Amino acid sequence: MIAEVLGSFVSILLLLAAMVVRPARATCPEPTRMWYVEGIPRSGVFTCKRTPTGHENDSPERPGRITSRIYCTGGSLPIVVDFRTVGCQRR
Repeated sequence: MIAEVLGSFVSILLLLAAMVVRPARATCPEPTRMWYVEGIPRSGVFTCKRTPTGHENDSPERPGRITSRIYCTGGSLPIVVDFRTVGCQRR
């Protein structure tokens, strides 16, 4: 419960900061590879989720997700660079 509230609070702060700064690249937190990018649509809004725990078939989701946004300009499109990083790329 606390992780969800904290994640929501951090998401709100990041979205507000992104409106001012307008970043073209972002990275999920990396305390021992516990976060990954869920994916990124053309809107640039992405979600960092915590990695599941346990075995492959029955691993429960850990609580916690952080949502933010990147801004791609000049015809570039948002892409997932690696499992933790999103950025913009021109075609």
